[in-house]
Amino acid sequence: MGSLKPLVTVLMPVYNGEKYLPETIESIINQTYTNFEFLIIDDCSTDESVKIIQSFDDRRIRLVQNQKNLGQSVTMNKGIRFAKGIYIARMDQDDISRLDRLEEQIYFIKNKKCSIVGSWIYIIDGDSNLISYVQHPTEKNNIIDALGVNCALSHSSVMFNKIDIINLGGYSKDFMIAMDWDLWIRAIKNNLDIQNIPDYLVSIRKHGKQASISNNNLINLYKESIRLIYDSKSLILSKSNYKAALGWEYYFKICLSFYNKEIIQLIKNLFYVHGFIEFFKLFLFYKIIRDPQALFVTPMIKKNFKKEDIPLKI
Repeated sequence: MGSLKPLVTVLMPVYNGEKYLPETIESIINQTYTNFEFLIIDDCSTDESVKIIQSFDDRRIRLVQNQKNLGQSVTMNKGIRFAKGIYIARMDQDDISRLDRLEEQIYFIKNKKCSIVGSWIYIIDGDSNLISYVQHPTEKNNIIDALGVNCALSHSSVMFNKIDIINLGGYSKDFMIAMDWDLWIRAIKNNLDIQNIPDYLVSIRKHGKQASISNNNLINLYKESIRLIYDSKSLILSKSNYKAALGWEYYFKICLSFYNKEIIQLIKNLFYVHGFIEFFKLFLFYKIIRDPQALFVTPMIKKNFKKEDIPLKI
């Protein structure tokens, strides 16, 4: 890279990620686009993560070690401040970027003049086997509509303009799990352009130790989802998605009151007829008809692979 200032900073927070780090790092350092820095911030890992990072002899890798555990939102904001690139590409410690990911996203974000760009994704298991694929809405209006229901971008697939995100105040420390959903909502409210590339540029790994699906964080997930659905209702563009938002809000409120053992609140929520009707319609389409996109603009279309559909290239 020499003295050339990197156009892109690949930002990856790490905490006890030793199992998948080698594969993740290799997917970045072998990118077809080379003018980037790979900023890795270790958040006080207690495993061999730091040694694994240091074992890679690549001058584009810049390792920063937190002196105390700061959590993901604070660590990512620190990374945004430290980043030398004009654009920041997010990466999680257990995911895999397609080798032309940066090249494709740089071309797109510059030519489309958008602030934030994600992509469609593959889902892989702990052994890197393909499980399913996810297609997010691609056009801005469909993304805005879908954000009122759930997050319409995969965090690890996103590249964004650093200055635009700094001007938004970065990631909120108020969110432990859904900090990316909150950020995209604030971006839309500030008239930033968001798009998704209709191509599978990142493989997202699903395994049992992830914080977002652990029982300890379910209550936080429910609280954050309720708050974000409420915050984004004003953005929803279609009547169908507004009804879907009511259904999801009802679901999360029921789950929260159940897990908190708030019996009186649970009973009150159960008797919210409008919410129950919309939730029942969601349940019907997801579990029985299995075609939710016929009911509303979904944040994602997720389908499992049939053996004959598995692509040769990830």
